[in-house]
Amino acid sequence: IRDLSDNFNILADKINEQIVSIEKYNKNLENMVEERTEELLVALDAIKEKDKKLNQAEKLKSLNSLVSSIAHEINNPLAIISGNLQLLDARVTNPKLNKKIKSAEDAIVRIADLINEMHFFSTIKDISTQSFSLSGFLCEITRRVVPGEIKIDIKGSEDDQIKSNEQLLTLCMQNILRNAVEAIETGGPEPGDNPGKIVIEFSKDGPYFHVAIKDNGGGFEDPKKVFDPFYTTHDNKKGLGMTFVYHVVQTLSGEINVDNNEDGACVNLMLPLDAYPEEDDESQ
Repeated sequence: IRDLSDNFNILADKINEQIVSIEKYNKNLENMVEERTEELLVALDAIKEKDKKLNQAEKLKSLNSLVSSIAHEINNPLAIISGNLQLLDARVTNPKLNKKIKSAEDAIVRIADLINEMHFFSTIKDISTQSFSLSGFLCEITRRVVPGEIKIDIKGSEDDQIKSNEQLLTLCMQNILRNAVEAIETGGPEPGDNPGKIVIEFSKDGPYFHVAIKDNGGGFEDPKKVFDPFYTTHDNKKGLGMTFVYHVVQTLSGEINVDNNEDGACVNLMLPLDAYPEEDDESQ
């Protein structure tokens, strides 16, 4: 009976060991299922991002084709009209008629400028991304766009890298800075006051870069209308600059808003650290 009891105890211990082993296996299995589920969710998100990028590329390609066709169809007759007006202006000696011809020529220039602004989309070949220094990028853009008499102050880490489409981001920043320069030149400080100034501040905010572009040009007359096509407060400007900026930022999966500060305008950008994140092939 004692031997039988000892054998039962040994058997019970082995059964307990098996139960513990099964429980451990079940726990490991649950962890494996959770890990695999998480991997599948990540892969699914990556596929969605790829689909989004593909859709954006297709839309961009379609827009490029449309804009190129329109620009070509308008430029040809516009060149003929412009040439004939120049010949007419050279032969007409009536001041009133010369004034009307000059007005027509100015209108043609405005149309040509508008076509050039629209044509910028057709220069975009793709929306692939590459990593580059945000600080170096901003320094180069401001050097090309902002006149020397306007003071530039760029605040942010020189080590910060952004992965984005440099061509799209260049077009975006160029239009924002040109808008700031025009505001300073037309509504900025009076001669003798503090010089025109543009301050660009950027910092990481979660998965985004927050980029704030501030100027002392007097501010937006109506911030809510800034992104409306052809909205402007300048009589000689009827462009699409800020409208393009809005759509470019959307294409880059970012956000943009504008407001006024004490001295002028502030444009706030939320740009992804990685515009189109992709997983490597093995993880997908």
